Amino acid sequence: MGSSASAVGRVPLSLIPLNGDAPKILVLGCMGSGKSTLCRQLMSKAQARSARAARADTPACTDANQERSSKQSRVSLALHNEYYIHTLQHNLLEVWKALREVCEQLEVDVSRYAADFDVIYEFRHREDLSDKVYKSLKAIARSGLLEECQKKRRVLSLPCNYHYFVQHTDRILHHSYCPTEADILFSYAPTVGLFEIPIRIGFSRYELIELPGHHIWRKRWPSFFAQTAVLCFLVDLSELCQAAFYSGHLKDKTVGIFKELVQHPLLQDAGFLLLFNKKDTFDENSAGFDFRQLASHAPNLAQTVLVSLNKIFKSQRDAANTT
Repeated sequence: MGSSASAVGRVPLSLIPLNGDAPKILVLGCMGSGKSTLCRQLMSKAQARSARAARADTPACTDANQERSSKQSRVSLALHNEYYIHTLQHNLLEVWKALREVCEQLEVDVSRYAADFDVIYEFRHREDLSDKVYKSLKAIARSGLLEECQKKRRVLSLPCNYHYFVQHTDRILHHSYCPTEADILFSYAPTVGLFEIPIRIGFSRYELIELPGHHIWRKRWPSFFAQTAVLCFLVDLSELCQAAFYSGHLKDKTVGIFKELVQHPLLQDAGFLLLFNKKDTFDENSAGFDFRQLASHAPNLAQTVLVSLNKIFKSQRDAANTT
């Protein structure tokens, strides 16, 4: 999708010699579209390829040395993942905090657990979880309130990653918990600053750059457009199942942002990679949703809506190419 998804592999470093800087791979999208997760995966794959290449160029070593090296890599990764504990715990807190409002909407009695909800609402999460918070979270998770709400309504107004965190609540609350790659993949935390890291793809070096999607930061995006080889634009499909997507200031917001990007003069030679993210959440929430606002000929066919959305984005890129 977009201009060229293969642009990453066909823009040699020697073709962009300005100031000796490497060409950029920009990762852009609205808030919550999954930019940080994509960058982490790209970085992980690039590092894995570099490690394999380094091993291939290294003289044969003993099995003991290989085992020691592998063990050190696993330990390093585990230590690195520990930095995400605060983020994962915050995601878990948000899921169970949101349950109280859902219970109120569906008239599910929470009086037995009112004190536990008060504990987690009052906790500001500036430090480690206290024993009191641990106890209240476990009590709410085992209360059966969520199951009672699910009996009344199939799609609940909870964070889109709630299924995963409900399933792994006990493990995340364990005192020896260390986040896994899957935990990090399903977590959410707003990007508050510039993320930039050099990566190698083939024989070329690139600067992988993620920029925050908040509207204040979007005004600063053009400052980073120079020497962009590839622009990855992420679209959160789950927003298609939100009424706000079709009205008010959110109407056509994502499409409008993409249109501005493809028309920007500094990006005319860049390859565009359009990625639709959170398909699992879309599949879950789309059943029974009225899509007439986007595809009037097929109001309840989610797949038709995805095709229509793809055409909308592609038409913006095609229009920019013909001007």
